[in-house]
Amino acid sequence: MSGLVSSTCPSGSALEWHTVRTGLSAANKVAGPTSVGVGTYYPVCFDATNVCYGPTPTTGVSVIQAGSLSCPSNSLFNLSGLAVLKDSYIQLTPDATSAAGQAWSKQAANLGRDFTIKFKAFFGNKDGGNGIAFLFRNPRSASSGQNNVNGLMGYALIRPSFAVEFDTQRNTYMDIDPIDETSVIEIDTDVYPNSTAFQTSGYHYLYNRVGESKNLGNIEDNAWHNCEIKWNATTKTISVMFDGRLVNQAIRDIVKLDLGGNANAVFGFTANTDGLRNQQSVCVESVVYDVCNSGTSAPILSTFMKTNVCPSTTVNLSGLVASSCPTGSSLEWHTLQSYEIGMSPANKVANPTAVGAGTYYPVCFDAINSCYSSFPDPGLTVIINNCGSNNRQAANIEAINTTETVELDKATVFPNPSSGKFSINLKGQKGDAQIVVTNIIGNIIQSSMYKVDNNTIEVDLSNQSSGMYLLNITIDNKNVTKKLILEK
Repeated sequence: MSGLVSSTCPSGSALEWHTVRTGLSAANKVAGPTSVGVGTYYPVCFDATNVCYGPTPTTGVSVIQAGSLSCPSNSLFNLSGLAVLKDSYIQLTPDATSAAGQAWSKQAANLGRDFTIKFKAFFGNKDGGNGIAFLFRNPRSASSGQNNVNGLMGYALIRPSFAVEFDTQRNTYMDIDPIDETSVIEIDTDVYPNSTAFQTSGYHYLYNRVGESKNLGNIEDNAWHNCEIKWNATTKTISVMFDGRLVNQAIRDIVKLDLGGNANAVFGFTANTDGLRNQQSVCVESVVYDVCNSGTSAPILSTFMKTNVCPSTTVNLSGLVASSCPTGSSLEWHTLQSYEIGMSPANKVANPTAVGAGTYYPVCFDAINSCYSSFPDPGLTVIINNCGSNNRQAANIEAINTTETVELDKATVFPNPSSGKFSINLKGQKGDAQIVVTNIIGNIIQSSMYKVDNNTIEVDLSNQSSGMYLLNITIDNKNVTKKLILEK
């Protein structure tokens, strides 16, 4: 341990190493700090004359048995949070409370093809920490989760995503009692203290779990464990091997159901400790996958709204993307019914040089590997002017897609005028709706996806000033624009 302390002890005291942070005594003093084994050690200044100790650092020095570790595929990952490269392995969290770290692949994998990753994992040397998760995530997903959420291994609300948990902390959560809906009950999400499970949508709740939690025994044992995760794209099967045995397996179309329909997936590891502590590390030995040539970045729009120029009743989308697609991919335009469905040939725009009213999203498409890049959000909103009107401004306010708005014409906004909060009744419509709010001169104020609940969408523009606004509503490729008056 010599040379690992960068400060010096005050006169009259000497540096010692101990195996605990509090309750220091001669019993937990390290006798030979020049040659220590696996464990966590804390430096402290000791005054032998007065038999008293100085303060110890919050985080000690963790020593783990690296042995003959070979981790050649660590270089495939970018590290963030508190994750650092230590010797030959990636330390995701130090032995400290409220620590979180991530390691994400530099390139996305095409899950339209098979995928295999082999790695060793170290879960600590005591009952602490939350564990490590391996994730596939949509390129649009957040790269770090809410780290203060207990039990989620640092991936809370990273979504769309599919997680393979290596859970080292038994957790519970509160939910509505299914028998007595006026009360809440505590639900045990973890049957075993150390387990593995499949989770979706960045949640640890039971209703986001695929299959059952599987017992791993004690894995916080100062040892490296051999892990292998395989994805079979043909059979849609994901398998988890742990120390040479199959511990979990599921048949599930994770691309369609969990990744927004995009086979182009970033992969990597997250870990956190929350109020506990443990060093948690991985050593990535190999990754076998096909790269998607479309990349992970969304094309950059030069504008978010376009209107037709009369007498034309359509808009040309060409030239409205300010970036270029990576080699091996080409630009396409799509409509979007929901984030869960994502991009597919079914919602590709056949003729982007002449489109009607609606919201359109540019993506880069790799035709060889059949995978897409991310897409910008908001997309490009097209509003069609009524070329038969002499009042262009009035036409903008009342503009609708005349080919597909029979049902949406019945949509109503109430109260209108409104002080800020209002509802949109969509008269029998279902699914997700895109609402683009613009002011009278065409500037986009807000663009969001809403889930239609009982034919109604609740919108809040309380932070906007009084005036007239346009509500461009798109659902199932149908579009209508309604006007709203805000009166404060």
